[in-house]
Amino acid sequence: MNKAFRDYKKDWSTKKREIKENEKIRELKERDYNERQMLRFGNLVDLDNLEVSGPSGVVLELQNKFAKTEKRCIMSIENAEGEFDQT
Repeated sequence: MNKAFRDYKKDWSTKKREIKENEKIRELKERDYNERQMLRFGNLVDLDNLEVSGPSGVVLELQNKFAKTEKRCIMSIENAEGEFDQT
């Protein structure tokens, strides 16, 4: 019984040490990640929130305006090419 308990305690200590080492590694990687975000965005940005938030109303409005302008330009080009072909 004592041998089993000693083995258990030794195994528990080893696992506890591994957990602490892994936690330190995780903290270092998280700090590096946060530093990169600060360099890229100027502050910490939760990337999940960026994905969920989607484009704003202004962005959608400008995208629609761009699409309309693009269609109008394509039509102008086609009309000009048609006139050019007739001459």
